[in-house]
Amino acid sequence: MGPDLVMLGNEKDYLTTRVAYKLGLNGPAINVSTACSTSLVAVGQACQSLLTYQCDMALAGGAAVRVPQKSGYFYDEGNIGSADGHTRTFDVQAAGTAFSNGVAVVALKRLENAVQDGDSIYAVITAAALNNDGSQRVSFGAPGVEGQSKAIAMAQALAGVDPETITCVEAHGTATPLGTRSKWRP
Repeated sequence: MGPDLVMLGNEKDYLTTRVAYKLGLNGPAINVSTACSTSLVAVGQACQSLLTYQCDMALAGGAAVRVPQKSGYFYDEGNIGSADGHTRTFDVQAAGTAFSNGVAVVALKRLENAVQDGDSIYAVITAAALNNDGSQRVSFGAPGVEGQSKAIAMAQALAGVDPETITCVEAHGTATPLGTRSKWRP
């Protein structure tokens, strides 16, 4: 087996097109790389592909595989890594994150098609919104309150949802002191 063939089979940038090839799927096959938001952005992009009829079903998700499997990291105070290897999201003892391996994929369809096909429906996505804080934040690794507020307001407006009716919020949780001690309120 030549080096080009090995690269095509294992290179991360070919993951979506390789899955589409192996499963015989048509439509957009897009790799997304937006750091911590990659999986959520992939879901948003999949919803756009469904709304514009580029496909009738979409797979969206994310994967993180570290090699070698058993490895540590150099702790550097003030950076994202946890000093003791524990992630304590939304905890007063939050001191950073610990990375691991994982894969998650969701199958998405337009609601009317899922109902018509008799599919099990676990959730309905009514809208998604993307933006970037630019330089309007304390540092590159910090969230920008104004930018995040605008993205949330845009998603609520697109979905036609009154913020007072929201009863559950899913959040990003690296457990860094900066993210944990923010002024977030449900």
